[in-house]
Order: sequence, then C-alpha cells, then structure tokens
Amino acid sequence: MENRDFATQLRAIAKLYEENPSLPQFSNNFTVYGQNKESLAKIAMIIGTCKKDYSDSFFKLQKEFGEISLSFLGWREDICKRKVVGKRLVVKDVEQERVYKTEEVEEDIIEWECPDSLLDTKITK
Repeated sequence: MENRDFATQLRAIAKLYEENPSLPQFSNNFTVYGQNKESLAKIAMIIGTCKKDYSDSFFKLQKEFGEISLSFLGWREDICKRKVVGKRLVVKDVEQERVYKTEEVEEDIIEWECPDSLLDTKITK
C-alpha cells in the first residue's frame, strides 16, 4: 500500500471516531517493526525530535503526538555494537542426556554501545 492510501485510510478511521464518541479506542501506540540501521536513520531525519530507547531485543525510535505515539523498531543487535566486558559465574539448569541439572556456568557480561545519533549512518538513496 502506498503511503498516500495509508494516510487516506487513517483519516477515515479518525472520522469514524469523531462521529462516534462512544466507540472504544484501540491501542494508542502504533508500531512499525523490522527496521535496520539505515532505515532508522532515514526515519530519524524525517520525524525529527523523538525518543530513542532500547530493550533486551529492540532498538526503538518513538515520536509522540499528544497521547498517541508512533514507534519504529529494529533488532538491537543490528543497530548497536555488542561488547563483552567480562565474565561471571551463574547458576543455570543445564540439559545433559535429557536430564536437567543445576550447575554453575560461566557467561559473558555484555554491554551494548548504541549510537548517540543515527544521523551519521551512511544512507544509500
């Protein structure tokens, strides 16, 4: 679907809500998944000032329109740099021959270095 058609359909939804104040509202956060670093850089240039956030899995740009927000998500590992900063011992259930056994194992301590700005990302046209 072209963005022009998408915008027309959004306006039709807005009109439905304006004409029917008792109609229940749907989620106030619209989310667009599957973005990569380059597409997020383009989006950042288009939407301007926005919130930048990340979780265990996702990197997110979020633009607020009053109480409604529009979020663009990409995998954090595609946007940020994974950096091993040490090791630690943890207790985990480990499977051995179809039986789980609790034991102490070593795992990496990870930090993520996410860019201060996506605007320095190389963008191809």
